[in-house]
Amino acid sequence: MFLRHLSAFAAGALGLLALGSGALADTYCQSDETAVFSCDFGSHTGSVCASQDIGPGKGRLTYRFGHLDRVLMAYPPAGTVPAKAFTSGAFMVSGGGGAWLRFEDQKIRYTVFTAIGKWNPRGGPLELAGVVMEQNGREPVSMACRGEVINELGPAFFEQAGLKAAGEFEIPKTFLPR
Repeated sequence: MFLRHLSAFAAGALGLLALGSGALADTYCQSDETAVFSCDFGSHTGSVCASQDIGPGKGRLTYRFGHLDRVLMAYPPAGTVPAKAFTSGAFMVSGGGGAWLRFEDQKIRYTVFTAIGKWNPRGGPLELAGVVMEQNGREPVSMACRGEVINELGPAFFEQAGLKAAGEFEIPKTFLPR
């Protein structure tokens, strides 16, 4: 799976792309779900979708990835309570902060994140979002969002979903302007 994701993004999706331009992201969320996060990675899309009844110990939270005409990956397996499949966190940075959602599938750790901070070389804030995939012994793969991002990640959603804060997250340098 790691190599499949890596090869899928080799053509341009690994670079830094700031948010804020283009149309609102398409989503894999179904009509009975809320899009918590969704963005375009170029030729692929990633979405985090929550069932309407999400709460501590109930509901569904699903990460879906692929081409909009075909899901290539969905996590977790059906019937898994969100708190058993995901962890979350928030962090502060100069001029802002961010939030992340994490899960592990087939020995690959995925971190979906959004952040705003003083990274803009021209001054002012810059928004970043994407997915980072890590596998022991390999360089992390960073997939930056392009255009507008659907984003409801944050402490209020994490509390509503009953997700635990666990671990830390540092934005990879590949997302930051050079």
